[in-house]
Amino acid sequence: MRAVPRASILIAWFVGLTVPLLIGIAAGSLLVWLGTGVQPVPPLDAPAYVTLAGAAAGAGLQALAIGLLFGSFLPPLIAAIVAALASGGLLAAGMVISPEPPLIPTAGIGLLAQAMNLLRPMADGLQAVGLSLALTGLLLGVSLLIFDRVDL
Repeated sequence: MRAVPRASILIAWFVGLTVPLLIGIAAGSLLVWLGTGVQPVPPLDAPAYVTLAGAAAGAGLQALAIGLLFGSFLPPLIAAIVAALASGGLLAAGMVISPEPPLIPTAGIGLLAQAMNLLRPMADGLQAVGLSLALTGLLLGVSLLIFDRVDL
């Protein structure tokens, strides 16, 4: 009998928590798009809106990756508290600080909140998606390194 690699366990947890999150964000974004009426003022095309919604979803992926990072080496209660504080701080920064172009990985939330005021929504959304996915990958990579070396 062979053991399951620890990396598989960590990635399975990430995927298992990511799928419902992404389905919920996609459904909510679709409902918001349909609820804004036929022609928002000023007009925002569908691809730009999808990009901004994807950037906001990337912020959620970062929160999950932060939780897995701290959960891989801290006791459960302390990990939950530290992950909630770190994720909350990062998500709040994305809501408050959303310059054009985005400079922090969670800027997708702020960009989505002020989508009608953006000069280049598609470019800013794509840049925010790239930043958020890069940070998510980095956090998952560090989590894998730590999780492989910690005693369970």
